[in-house]
Amino acid sequence: MSRLLFPHLSVNPDYLTLYYVGANNSRSSIKFEENKANLKHNKTEGIISEKAKKRINKSISWLLLSATNKKVYQKNTGKYFNFKMAFVTLTLASKQIHSDNEIKSQLLNQFLIEAKKKWKVNNYIWRAEAQKNGNIHFHLIIDKFIPYWELKKNWNRIQNKLGYVDRFCQQNKSMDPNSTDIHSIKKIKNIKAYFSKYFSKNTKTRKIDGKLWGLSTSLSQMKSLIIPVCDKVYLELRRIHYNFNKFIKSDQFYTCYFVKFETWHSKIKGHLYDLFLNHLSKLNSNSSDNQLFTV
Repeated sequence: MSRLLFPHLSVNPDYLTLYYVGANNSRSSIKFEENKANLKHNKTEGIISEKAKKRINKSISWLLLSATNKKVYQKNTGKYFNFKMAFVTLTLASKQIHSDNEIKSQLLNQFLIEAKKKWKVNNYIWRAEAQKNGNIHFHLIIDKFIPYWELKKNWNRIQNKLGYVDRFCQQNKSMDPNSTDIHSIKKIKNIKAYFSKYFSKNTKTRKIDGKLWGLSTSLSQMKSLIIPVCDKVYLELRRIHYNFNKFIKSDQFYTCYFVKFETWHSKIKGHLYDLFLNHLSKLNSNSSDNQLFTV
């Protein structure tokens, strides 16, 4: 007796997958649940695992797709410039004397809480690694504009909870350590590839204790759009198949279309397009287009 199979479509920022599910079939397994638990708790042993790399790459794709354009007005030049995303670096002002986990829980965590409240930074990815001097430092990708002097002032205040700025001042004439950096990423040609490599690499410096990376709640909850294939979706999938047949891989169990949403949606707009935009709105509901900042 043959089993009934029902077509389903999984839609992601970078690809679509058509697969078949039995009437009473569950896709979960014991191993699958163990893998999810491992990712949730982020057990690292000082390295970024292959599963973690895939999770980071997917999260970067969601963040890039959801980021909206902002306009920033510079008072000193009287000009506007466009802004979409930024790359932030946070370092310690003096030699690290606390554990990696203490610094993450007391300093990085407070920074992320304040960033959400002060600058509406709701979507972000962070990565911890050691500098050549052994100090832990952090890289973040964010989709909000932060004036660099505000970033510096806030991070220096936060890290001085553990005395890092005071110790810097005791050793240097300057009272204002330059412990932050922020750059727009508009000049990077392949942003996805650049950050996927940057955030997934395993460095040769000392291993960081505990979590090596993390996501905002919004990004961690963003999953593939899974939908049963109805007639409307099937017709649009046929059009994607026709237009991008060079980017298809298939076997008897699935068909994968390695086409980015920003590519296929320019030619095919309909029910599938609307469903995915609605799915994406869950991530960027706290963002708005054409936001204006004055600096």
